[in-house]
Amino acid sequence: MTKEKGGEEFFKILSHPIRLRLIELIHENIQLSYSEILNTLKIDAGQLNFHLKNMRELYVKSKGYYMLNEKGVFAYSLINKVRKMERLREFRISLKTAPLYKRVVASLIDAVLFVGSPVTVVLLISLLTPPKALDPILLTVFAMLIMFLSLLVLAPMEASTGQTIGKYITGIRVVKDSGRKIDLSESTIRNVGKIYFLPLDLLLGLMVRRKGYLRFTCFMTKSVVVEV
Repeated sequence: MTKEKGGEEFFKILSHPIRLRLIELIHENIQLSYSEILNTLKIDAGQLNFHLKNMRELYVKSKGYYMLNEKGVFAYSLINKVRKMERLREFRISLKTAPLYKRVVASLIDAVLFVGSPVTVVLLISLLTPPKALDPILLTVFAMLIMFLSLLVLAPMEASTGQTIGKYITGIRVVKDSGRKIDLSESTIRNVGKIYFLPLDLLLGLMVRRKGYLRFTCFMTKSVVVEV
């Protein structure tokens, strides 16, 4: 038998829902007897014999028990992967992506609270201090420190609840596109892009816009902003 023919036969085995369930059932229980399979699947003996015959290359039978062989375990891994992809697709369809205006408003709120207010203080200092007494380097260092402190606050906050103050007020949240919440490293990547490299983050985001991501760091972390 050629490799192509072997591949066709293999996928033909996986083309029936009863055989798919049978593979999953044996894998979950490690080994099953004929009567256990019959009682669990609730089909007649003729049907079971037919499907067992058609998938005999995926299992071994020892002392009356059916167990998956190496090829059967591989078949289960394929089935499991497809099931996960289906669940992920269903979850993505169910997601209600946050509108752009809410994301902008949330970012502006966070910018005012965590960056805008301290920067305003810096500007006031610049205006009230005689020009000769101003130290541009010191002001730059102070501005960078403010941005770093903002990162230290925003990243853990977003990793904890999926929300910053701005996101909480606007009723949106960031999650992984698989549904779980983002971790601290992923939140840090997102906020570094927003605080330090926002124009570049948005520009590179154009390359992945068709995949549903607004910013490139969203694509890197596989995260989406949804309505709560």
